[in-house]
This record gives sequence, structure tokens and C-alpha cells, in this order.
Amino acid sequence: MTQKKLYTPIVLIFIFINSFALLSKNFLITHGFDNELLLIGNFLLFSITIAAMLIQLRGVKASNPNVFVRSVYIVMIIKLFIVAIVLTTYILLNNRIVNKPSLFTLMGLYVVYTVIEVSGLMKILRNKNV
Repeated sequence: MTQKKLYTPIVLIFIFINSFALLSKNFLITHGFDNELLLIGNFLLFSITIAAMLIQLRGVKASNPNVFVRSVYIVMIIKLFIVAIVLTTYILLNNRIVNKPSLFTLMGLYVVYTVIEVSGLMKILRNKNV
């Protein structure tokens, strides 16, 4: 599996979500969503996922299998801290008023990006062991 094929689903999800958020702005606002939060959150999740893929691909290419395991743990900790810091900043800047529909949507997007990331890495690992 080439790196281009690995990043394609992630980029397509990012473009789809941003297009939907921009084209249906009025619909989202009338249903209680914060459009800016969705756009910023989607960009953050996209950036974290791309960075995670780069770190883990370096681990896959290493000859020592422990390097890959360490890269997975590092990515997991980095993601956790970045999301926690951004969420805390968002809550503090908005005087503890949280837009729940947007936040739950971003939680779902986190899962979607993670599933795509893991499935791509599993395909690479399967092909590497063959």
C-alpha cells in the first residue's frame, strides 16, 4: 500500500466534513451546532491524524518491532494531551458554556479518523509481514 493510498481516505473525510459544514451552515446553526467549532475541531483532528500517521509509519519502517510499539504509545499519549488541552482551553474561553451537539460530533469524528488510521496501518503491517 502506497502512502498516497494511506492518506486518501483521511483527506477525503476532511474535505467532506468541511464542505458539509460550510455548505449547510444555516442548517447546522438552526439545529444548535457551532459551525466554527466544527471546522476548527475537524482541522485539529485531521492534523493530529496526519502527524500520528507520519510517526507510526516511521515505526513500521524500523527494523526493530519495539520501535513501532513505542510509536503507537507515543501517538496515543500525544493525542490524549492535545485533545485534553484544546478541550480545556475551549471550555475556559467560553465561560464553561459548551456546545454539546458540536462536541459530540467531534467525538464521533475522532473515532472515524482513528478507525481510518488504524485500518491503514493494519494493511501496511499485513503487507510487510507477507
